[in-house]
Amino acid sequence: MLLTETVIRAELAFVKDIDSGLDLITAERVRAIGIDGNKVAIALQWPFPAKSTHADLIARIRERLM
Repeated sequence: MLLTETVIRAELAFVKDIDSGLDLITAERVRAIGIDGNKVAIALQWPFPAKSTHADLIARIRERLM
């Protein structure tokens, strides 16, 4: 799959934010997306500390984009 910002945002709409129950796009958690060849960086933002959910969230995003 060719990863563009549009494709990535569409895929992130299927990843749920555990705290709000909404997807990452609807919950407005995506702050920025960077693409460099086959590497993708996604900056996410929460209104409170959410470090305990990072590993699970990263795994779910990777699974969706692979």
